[in-house]
Amino acid sequence: MRNERGQSSDESPWRLVAAAAVMFASAWYWHSVFTGLEHSGGTMRINVVFVAIYNTFGKWGVVNTCVGLGAIPLFLAIRKFLKS
Repeated sequence: MRNERGQSSDESPWRLVAAAAVMFASAWYWHSVFTGLEHSGGTMRINVVFVAIYNTFGKWGVVNTCVGLGAIPLFLAIRKFLKS
C-alpha cells in the first residue's frame, strides 16, 4: 500500500520513530527496575544479555544500551524525514 508521497507503508519514518520510542521507554523501565532492585536487595529473572551488560557496566550500561539502540532508528527516521 502506498501513502500520499508514493512510499510504501513499511518505508514510513514513523515506524522508526515508534521503534525508537519503545527503546527509550524500555531504557526508563530498566532504570526503574534496577534502581528498585538495588534499593530493596531483591532479585528477578532477566535476559542473559542484560545480565552480562549489568555485571560489566552496571545499570547505566543497560540503560545506555537501550538508549543507543533507540538512537539508531531515530537517526534513520530523521534522515528519511529530511529526504522527503
